[in-house]
Amino acid sequence: MPERLSINEPEVCALLGNLLENAVDACREVRRSAPFIRVRGAWEDNHIVFAVDNSCETEPAWKDGRLLSSKREGGFGTGTRSVQRTAERSGGVAKFTYQDGVFYASVFLYG
Repeated sequence: MPERLSINEPEVCALLGNLLENAVDACREVRRSAPFIRVRGAWEDNHIVFAVDNSCETEPAWKDGRLLSSKREGGFGTGTRSVQRTAERSGGVAKFTYQDGVFYASVFLYG
């Protein structure tokens, strides 16, 4: 990675913090297997890619294409929305999916 990013570094730190906080919260609820969090990142051709995958026993709820919060009944998740906005500000994208007991978060940031 370059010494200085063209992306706002505090925003990148907040983005990773949000993803990790959500992953830890989901893992606390896992009872049927050993919980895990897998974090990957790469810098390539002036963009950063992050992926945070974690075990998640309960499929997240969605409404109008957005994740609902597991912390506030009926409300949208503010952490995932913050991640999406940070990605969009850099010209990138954030994607969240769930499959077979695993929640996948992928973020592309362009510098």
